[in-house]
Amino acid sequence: MKRLLTEVFLVLAIAIGAGGQANQNHGVLSISVTNVAANITVDRDCNYVVVRENSASPTAAFSITLAGTTTAINLAAGQTFTFVAQRVGGGPYKSGTVLGTIVATTSGPFSFIGVETYGNPHVIAKSSTPAASGVTSFNTRTGPVTFGASDLPNPSSSTLGGVESFAAVPHNFITDISTSGVPHAARPACADLSDSGSGCSGGSAAGIPLAVQAMNSSNAGWSNFTIWAELQGQMLSTFPTKWKAGLMFTAGTGVSLNKCRILRTAANSTTVLDSTTCTFDGGSNTHAAAFANTASATQPQFVWTDPVSMTLDAAHNYWLYFYLNADGTFNSSVGVAECASCGAVQLPSGHTSTDHTGDSTVGVANDALMVFRIDTN
Repeated sequence: MKRLLTEVFLVLAIAIGAGGQANQNHGVLSISVTNVAANITVDRDCNYVVVRENSASPTAAFSITLAGTTTAINLAAGQTFTFVAQRVGGGPYKSGTVLGTIVATTSGPFSFIGVETYGNPHVIAKSSTPAASGVTSFNTRTGPVTFGASDLPNPSSSTLGGVESFAAVPHNFITDISTSGVPHAARPACADLSDSGSGCSGGSAAGIPLAVQAMNSSNAGWSNFTIWAELQGQMLSTFPTKWKAGLMFTAGTGVSLNKCRILRTAANSTTVLDSTTCTFDGGSNTHAAAFANTASATQPQFVWTDPVSMTLDAAHNYWLYFYLNADGTFNSSVGVAECASCGAVQLPSGHTSTDHTGDSTVGVANDALMVFRIDTN
């Protein structure tokens, strides 16, 4: 995968052309490198200094620290480092300029050379060994340079490196870039949004609605009732593998949901094939809590299940059963939104007294159509 160039100039080898200024103004520094830092000092005016171990089989891993900096640039045995003079406001390196220091990881000594040139060193393929990096400027480049993915170092929390490209995913944002240069992205939670307002704390939906009821009115007092809704698979346009369900409340200060189960039937059947327990608040089988705000028709409050790992399909219907127990705290005054004539968007729904979450046959829609919402997650 192609990587971004991050202030590095990789040189595999150099070839100095004959004739002209580049031929007349080049030289070779001899540098004895040990595990004690030694200066790299040019002995003539030049624009480039290419430093490498003077051996057909290099063995010395080494590091270079640029003059005026304290961060060492680490290089493997056989790699090459190129200093490039700043043309803008700086001009070429002058004889006697200290470019930086070089030190080997072992005692050595090792024979290194620094080739000084005025003209561009030519980048040519010498071997499969990745080239080293270490340019101070690209102002002297006159043409494009192509780099392979293996030529760039990996990034870290304190050093630059190559980063892979990333194909954008709708609604996802970059969360981090690994030390291998791989970006990762995720969809933010509602609570992570700076402008979420009271919607998040009140339980507003995060995700893409598959089905949502409108609201006409509200009835209060739901102690010891089961509220249910039918999600018909054949009416869906998409079939998520993970989703969650919410119930809207339009009165009261809180609610106690003692049980929640998803009963699965064949399409157009009332016989339960199997059931799945849905949980709340990160794994609890019950939810009993005050709302973030007092529920009303203008500021309804949602309670959501945890995400359910269940693939929906067109061959089945899914019945969501919520049991509001006689808690003595919330359910005698809580209001559940109803929809008497919601049109084509309604979920067939209803209510019945006592706990029916364990029924083997599902109910029949009655005249109280409760407002449910099903979201992907």
